[in-house]
Amino acid sequence: SNPTGATGLDRKSRAKFEQDRLLELGARKEKGVRTPAKIGTGIARKAAWREQRSIDEAIASGMVSRKAIAEKKRREAKKRLAGQDRGLFEDRGTFDAKRGVLRLKK
Repeated sequence: SNPTGATGLDRKSRAKFEQDRLLELGARKEKGVRTPAKIGTGIARKAAWREQRSIDEAIASGMVSRKAIAEKKRREAKKRLAGQDRGLFEDRGTFDAKRGVLRLKK
């Protein structure tokens, strides 16, 4: 008899069932197969290209406007930066070229 209770499952399903059971008991999640960086960057580049193509198609069909997309990007960037403390670089300061000094406010 099977101690896990996964008697009627095939090999892959049983492995997933046992992994889920171990996670419930507090074990760490098993790491996936490592993807080489060269392949990962290619996959990311292709995903970005697909995303851009879908945006272009939506604009061409009239579903969205470029202005709406730009506003959404600005809104998301503002939301992302809202809670961050940017320290001394908050306003970039003023540069005194004669003395070569960058003045920063706190």
